Amino acid sequence: MYTLYYSPGACSLAVQVKLQATGVAYKPELVDLKKGNHLTPDFAKVNPVQRVPVLEFSDHYLTEAMAILLWLEQHPQGLLPGNPVLHARVLQKMNWLSNSLHQDFAALWRPQRFTENSDIQAQISHAAMQRLIGSFECLERELGQFTYWLDDTLTLADYYLLPFLRWGHAAVEQVQHFHELTRYVERLGKLPEVISALEVERISLLNI
Repeated sequence: MYTLYYSPGACSLAVQVKLQATGVAYKPELVDLKKGNHLTPDFAKVNPVQRVPVLEFSDHYLTEAMAILLWLEQHPQGLLPGNPVLHARVLQKMNWLSNSLHQDFAALWRPQRFTENSDIQAQISHAAMQRLIGSFECLERELGQFTYWLDDTLTLADYYLLPFLRWGHAAVEQVQHFHELTRYVERLGKLPEVISALEVERISLLNI
C-alpha cells in the first residue's frame, strides 16, 4: 500500500487526485507546511529536502510531483495520451509547471530563498508577479481551446495544473476575472477524483 505525504493545497494535491482516480489503496499522511511539520528531523528522514509530496511504498520514497504522477501511470486509468505528439505536449506542459510556474510562485512567496537582501527580495517578488500574470494570461487563452487543457480528453497535465490554478486564484488578482480559467476549474471540480481529493485535504476548489 502507498503512503502519500501531503500538505493541503500543495502540489501533492495533484498526486492525491491521481491516487483517487486509480482506485489503489493508500494512506494520506498530513505534513502541514504552515505548521512547519516538514522541517522536523523525522520528516527529513522521509525526504532530506523536506518538501511534499512524497510517495512511500515497499521501503522506497519517491519525491517530486511529476515523477510520482508518471509512476502512478502504471495503474489503471492512465492519462498519458497514445498520440505521440500530444504525449510529448503533455510532458512539455508538466515540465513547464514544475520548472517555471512553480519557481515563480516560490520567488513570489519566498524571495528569501534567493537573497538575504530585503530590498532585492521585494524586486524578486515584483518580477515574479509580473511573470505570473503573463503566464496566467497565456493559460486563459489555452484553456478556451479544448474541453480540458490540451485536448477534449482529460490528460495527466490537467491533474498537475489544478494546484497551480488554486494558487493563482488566491495570489494573482487578475486570475479571478479569467472566465475560461474559471469554467475549466469548474469542470475539473465535477470529476469524482477531484471531489474526493478535496475532501481528503479539507480544502475548497478555488482556494477561497
